[in-house]
Amino acid sequence: MCQMVSPDAPSTVVVTDASGAWRAPAIVAGSYKVTASAVGFLPGSTSSLAVEAGEHKDRVDLALASGGTTVSGTVSDIGGGVIAGARVTMQPISRGARGATDKVIALSGDDGRYQLTLAAGDCAAAVTHDDYTRDRKWFRVTATPLVVDFVLAPGATLRGQVVASDGTAVAGAEVISRAERRGLDSSGRAIADADGKFTLKGIGAGALALTASARGYASKSPTKVTVGVGEQLDDVKVLVDRGFSISGTIVAAATRKGIAGVRVDAYSLSSGIAGTAGPTGADGAFEITGLGRGNYMLSAEGDNAMPAYGKPAEIREQDVTGLVIEMTAGVRLSGHLDHDFRPTVAAAALQPTQMLGHGAIRSGDRHAHARARRDPHLRSSR
Repeated sequence: MCQMVSPDAPSTVVVTDASGAWRAPAIVAGSYKVTASAVGFLPGSTSSLAVEAGEHKDRVDLALASGGTTVSGTVSDIGGGVIAGARVTMQPISRGARGATDKVIALSGDDGRYQLTLAAGDCAAAVTHDDYTRDRKWFRVTATPLVVDFVLAPGATLRGQVVASDGTAVAGAEVISRAERRGLDSSGRAIADADGKFTLKGIGAGALALTASARGYASKSPTKVTVGVGEQLDDVKVLVDRGFSISGTIVAAATRKGIAGVRVDAYSLSSGIAGTAGPTGADGAFEITGLGRGNYMLSAEGDNAMPAYGKPAEIREQDVTGLVIEMTAGVRLSGHLDHDFRPTVAAAALQPTQMLGHGAIRSGDRHAHARARRDPHLRSSR
């Protein structure tokens, strides 16, 4: 199974054929990593892939090493029935500075069961389905096979329209739902169509705050609604007023050249995360749209550069343009663990870029691993 995971959109999951070949059609342009997983093998991944509009990428191949521990279980609803097609996402938690490695995904079958293989260590798991609220668990993977079951409650469905203060429908707006009270899992995201209409699924019961943003538009205050378990609520109107944008360029500090593949986040000093842009193209340009008036702090993160935090921006009565955020080059460390250590392969994920891609998955070369263990030049010192 191959997964293409984006921080801003649902992951795309495809299943390899008998030869290990895979193909993912009509993927939105962006910057991605491809993660592959199979029962009995440790997950593997590519480095980041940047794909331009209309580009077709061939030979995106991965090799998986055997090993790991089986984690399996059943996804069911609160009434006791099984749930097919639920997305089970496992994210190993590392002790490194960034806190987590890439995600591994499995889909529940017609019997509600899922199965995957993970390296030993702490893990965070989440299960989602369009018709149900999500469930989360944290556990530790050891050498013993582990059973982790999930129970989901029916989710509410909200349908409505994003409209401007003059009554005009706003096409392509991003609609976000959040719980009014802590502890409720009512978060959701949808993109409005050409008529400004949207559908939010799998929303938890309770009081909700809905906001929307688009180029030139932003919610001045949230639209508040209350939904019950599994309830369907129609004709919800989410109002937006004039919105603004923050734009600029991500450059390398040493060369002043644009950096591709960088994600830029704008944090409102009063309400938290407010908007995201990226990944950047080859020129390093970014634009975050649909922001309201206020003070913001910007952060930039990319695979091949050190993160940059704390760039200030203030929106008053017009867009903020021409910001320059400098990033310094990062370093990549590699080595080999000798026979006293158990080698592991980190899982990987895709980030957004438009893309069509395919490749093949194969098992790892055990002889190559053995040669590396015998060669002292390929081993890291203790």
